[in-house]
Amino acid sequence: MLNRKLLETILSLNYDVETAANGVEALALLKKYQESGTQFSLIPMDLLMPQMPGFRLLEECQADEVLLIRRSGLSAPPLPAIQLKTDA
Repeated sequence: MLNRKLLETILSLNYDVETAANGVEALALLKKYQESGTQFSLIPMDLLMPQMPGFRLLEECQADEVLLIRRSGLSAPPLPAIQLKTDA
């Protein structure tokens, strides 16, 4: 929660910032903005969000291109940044 607030504070200095408490809220925001013709420039998200995991959100949001940077506090080694393409 603290990391999210810190990121929100820093980004809001130069950008309009929207936040969601979980994956379901994030998907609703994405759909709302998509319907209005507006796109987000950046969507930092946790892959382990409540109610809808981040990978599921990536599938649901139907973005043309996604840059995924994974970093975990778990003991698994970090993966490098990878570019994903969807069939949207």
